[in-house]
Amino acid sequence: MGEPPVCGSPAATRRDQPGELADLQVTPNGHVLIWPVAEGDDVGHAQPLGVEADLRANLRRLAMAAGLDAAEWSAFAERVRSRVGWSLEHAD
Repeated sequence: MGEPPVCGSPAATRRDQPGELADLQVTPNGHVLIWPVAEGDDVGHAQPLGVEADLRANLRRLAMAAGLDAAEWSAFAERVRSRVGWSLEHAD
């Protein structure tokens, strides 16, 4: 298997596993929209998820609450960066 598709790219529209996101995009004004995978081969309707800055902060807080060590934090931050394109390394 290759690398997972980057959200927002045409290849990111995955419809093969219910419960996953088909796509995630940040609007020009910083709001995050998601498209869930629906039943069968369909992509659900766009749904607002929140503001990008809030979601980044929540991901950092989640990692702190989980008590990640330095290596785990690096792996978590890299996964977020590779999947969503967001850096968690600096404060917003």
